[in-house]
Amino acid sequence: MSSFYEDASLVMIPSGYKTSKVYSAKPTDGAGDLVFTRSNDTATRVNSAGLIEKVRTNLLTYSQAFDNAAYNKGTGGSVSANTVIAPDGTTTADAYTFASSTSTFAYLSHQASSTSTLPHTFSIYIKRPTGSGSRTLRLVISDVTTTTGISSNFTITESWQRFEFTRTSGSSTGLVGIGFALASSGVSIAAGEVLDIWGAQLETGDIATDYIATTSAAVSVGPVANVPRLDYLGSSCPRLILEPQRTNAITFSESFDNAAWSKLNATISANAATSPDGYTNADFIIPTVTNGIHSVFSGASVSSGTHTLSVFAKKGVYKNLLVWFDGHSGGVDVNLDTLAVFRDQNNSGYKIENYGNGWVRISVTCTVSVASPPNFYIYDNSATPVISWAGNGTDGLYMWGAQLEAGAYATSYIPTLGAAVTRGEDIARTASGVTSIFNSTWTAFGELVIPAQGSPGVATGFGLKSVYGSDNIANWVLGVAHSISSASSVDFVFYVSGVSVKTVTQAITYGMPFKFAVTSDGVVYVNGVEVSASSSLTPATPVEFGFGRLGQTNFSNGEAERVAQALLFKSILPPADAIALTA
Repeated sequence: MSSFYEDASLVMIPSGYKTSKVYSAKPTDGAGDLVFTRSNDTATRVNSAGLIEKVRTNLLTYSQAFDNAAYNKGTGGSVSANTVIAPDGTTTADAYTFASSTSTFAYLSHQASSTSTLPHTFSIYIKRPTGSGSRTLRLVISDVTTTTGISSNFTITESWQRFEFTRTSGSSTGLVGIGFALASSGVSIAAGEVLDIWGAQLETGDIATDYIATTSAAVSVGPVANVPRLDYLGSSCPRLILEPQRTNAITFSESFDNAAWSKLNATISANAATSPDGYTNADFIIPTVTNGIHSVFSGASVSSGTHTLSVFAKKGVYKNLLVWFDGHSGGVDVNLDTLAVFRDQNNSGYKIENYGNGWVRISVTCTVSVASPPNFYIYDNSATPVISWAGNGTDGLYMWGAQLEAGAYATSYIPTLGAAVTRGEDIARTASGVTSIFNSTWTAFGELVIPAQGSPGVATGFGLKSVYGSDNIANWVLGVAHSISSASSVDFVFYVSGVSVKTVTQAITYGMPFKFAVTSDGVVYVNGVEVSASSSLTPATPVEFGFGRLGQTNFSNGEAERVAQALLFKSILPPADAIALTA
């Protein structure tokens, strides 16, 4: 196999990347590196630890520099910078000294912009200097427009602890007075008392996530805009994930306790378990003792067309869940213990994916013609589960990450908090002006996973073009697409002067990897088998190679895929080599 990589003009095995770029292993001069684009900070991926990784942002500036002018020192307190060993082992923690005795209020504050009416969580590491003992102090957070806020009493010890609390801003300006206020709780603070402080963070949401250091600006981490996503779902090796633009219409995708979710004979215990993203933010859905239906449902609704509803779920004592389009009467009943489907109602398309630690993602696809809000019903645990029954008011099951999107399959999770969210389309292509990796005769090789059936005849995202960046179909050389004529199949389409001169249709299994090689004379190999013989083709010399829709307006939208590797050769591989390469 090593000789194939030596002979190839381009070798792309997803591993190295940075903003707007996917590195290719060959050529080594960068000519084969792919230019990557995706708008907005709304994407997720499954990282190498098997956890869903979201974009996270620390809205506070100077998160470790409390001596900076961004902080109001309040009643004359002072900060000694970088004098204490921080929780990460560096000498970057500061010492805050109270300037005078007080039995009421002393503070160190910092204001940050945030969105009104959404929950925000503030967190900070605090300890007392060695030998100073413990004391109870209060941390306060308040709106800019008011002098009142919420406060919590914490016991500060001589060991580092991370303190956190959540506040929903009521400020109409969208500004929240953020930071930490340090106040006594019935005990006077003496002049000269010291607190060691480090790592302040403000973020949207109702939990504190891993600390993100900032200086002069807010900092976001994770799969932010234009950062390629190397996804490890179901694989120990990364795959470049490429998806079309999609919108999650559910407004509070993780907060089932929010008023946006209606509850019918059910209560919610928020942040009761570790979710698929590794944080304690999954909700526990508890059926009440009422003899009847037990469900939670969203105000988000679809009226017509093909839509997919998905949710992450994990069994508790109760284990039977119905994922349901309410107005359409379509959905699937799943036993979260065995993953058996005991009823597929109205012939809905469904998929169940294992995300580890007991979590599965259930998705249901329906073509609806009436208003169909998403609904999740909990069934009892009898041998023949029923929808109307009496719970015990204590036991339940876990849910997280609900998504409602237009399309024939569920794409990667799109988190929401207060509004519908759109994730941009992924596109990766060779740079303009690159000619060294192309030739008039060629072989293109790919190893892909297409997660689910998409709309027929739209680009899966593997193609060659003869004019860079052109939207005109006349400039396509090779396109790989979901089959127009055959379900669970892929079309390999050859173009000459804008005309599709040959189409090879091959069955695949969605969700499973497959390898293919395509030669410029029309031969197609799939999984070690030659599925199409050579033809008298004279396609134009390609100048662009890439994944995603590649700007092709004739293809209305790209379809999801995960790319494990791709190679280009400046020659037609002999049949024995192509068979070995794709086997």
